[in-house]
Amino acid sequence: ALRGRPVSAEEEYRKRCFEEFCDLVLANIYDAKCGLSAYAPLFDPIARKPAKAFYALKYFNALYRLGRAVKCDVEGGQGADGLWCVAAMAPQSARRSAPTGRARSPSAPQLTAAVFVVNDSPRPRLLSLDFGGRKPVSCRIVDGPHTDAEIPFPDTLPPHSFLLVELA
Repeated sequence: ALRGRPVSAEEEYRKRCFEEFCDLVLANIYDAKCGLSAYAPLFDPIARKPAKAFYALKYFNALYRLGRAVKCDVEGGQGADGLWCVAAMAPQSARRSAPTGRARSPSAPQLTAAVFVVNDSPRPRLLSLDFGGRKPVSCRIVDGPHTDAEIPFPDTLPPHSFLLVELA
């Protein structure tokens, strides 16, 4: 995988979130090499900004902070047609009002759940998600042209991309 490319970000996401999924108390990734290399997944020391793979871990952390994993199915099974998803919801007593590190007004809706979807295929994939009556309040994407960009909820997920949808 090449550092900073959408394919490497998607691979990092899948590796961290699916292939090694377990009860987690603390996670750590070593990324202290100061220079360019084929594997330096989280930070670009030349541009002095996070690489795309950083956002996969940031989005997964948004789920982890909600506190409770919930079942998330993909038609045909996880990985079918290149689609993967994980989801989480907050217990009633721990609902929060600010999505993933951004300040929101006091009147902002309470976050109750989030869904993280990845498309690891080279083709766009149609999205049809059932949020159980919840409304999306934030939708962030990482793909070729976007890095942690807020977008309206899309009908399709671009190739080699991932999406975080936070719900009220």
